[in-house]
Amino acid sequence: VMLVFVFVPGIGVLINGARRWIRLGPIQFQPSEFAKLALIIVLAKKLSERAHALKSFVKGLLPHLAIVGVVLGLIAPEPDLGTCLVIGFITFVMFVVAGVPVKHLGFFMTAGVILAIIAVVVEPYRVRRVLVFLDPESDPLRSGYQLLQSLISVGSGGLFGVGLGQGPQKYLYMSEMRTDFIFSAICEELGLVGGTVIVLLYVLFVWLGYCVATRVSDLYACLLATGITTMIGGQALFHIVVVLGMAPTKGLTLPLISWGGSSLVVNLIAIGILLSVARVVETEFMAYSMPPRRGRPAPVTA
Repeated sequence: VMLVFVFVPGIGVLINGARRWIRLGPIQFQPSEFAKLALIIVLAKKLSERAHALKSFVKGLLPHLAIVGVVLGLIAPEPDLGTCLVIGFITFVMFVVAGVPVKHLGFFMTAGVILAIIAVVVEPYRVRRVLVFLDPESDPLRSGYQLLQSLISVGSGGLFGVGLGQGPQKYLYMSEMRTDFIFSAICEELGLVGGTVIVLLYVLFVWLGYCVATRVSDLYACLLATGITTMIGGQALFHIVVVLGMAPTKGLTLPLISWGGSSLVVNLIAIGILLSVARVVETEFMAYSMPPRRGRPAPVTA
């Protein structure tokens, strides 16, 4: 419902040509951020309930694709292709963990690639972004400006950076540096060492998140942990590769670091859910590792 409200005049807010935000009095938030987490919860529930039917495309996979399609159909016109790509990546990983057959995964990937190409071709500014990605210096003052300035920021940081808060790029040259290009500011001010530390922290988070997912016995909890870990880790990956010029420019924040209330709130809620799943893992481990007390039967394993 909130995704529909962004298109309602007086409620949805138009910023830089995009309708991605809702304003209710003094509060402004981005519904697509909440939609990612809501979709993970719904998909985890539905996939765990119908795990036995996933081998059937029509009865097993198609209903879940319909749910994802509705969400993407509401987010894409905002426009917000970056969030659509993140959702597609999350969905694919959750399908893999749920046990969707390889041939169905192949169909999903093929359809996703075709839709992504169509989404790029129908919008001239996206075509320009792809062309600029291939040759940023072809339009250094317009379409390629942001990417070139990002690369300058990363390169000027050197090994240890110019000092925290001392980077000139965010004041003089780059827009959206506190959101979509925050990693370039990190590399400029903290250098290669600081940027590497940030990357390693995300790698550690992803590793721990997937460890939780693989160790919990309940499929629903497993899919929840998988989806949340992929959401945060995948978006961090997409943000970093864009900043480093390894992918066309997209408007994606760096989770837990970029400025943005909606993103921060959603990520903190998601991490809270992940910690709850981790507590279940700890409880299960304690239940099966501790010797049974006198007078109590030992836990029966399946």
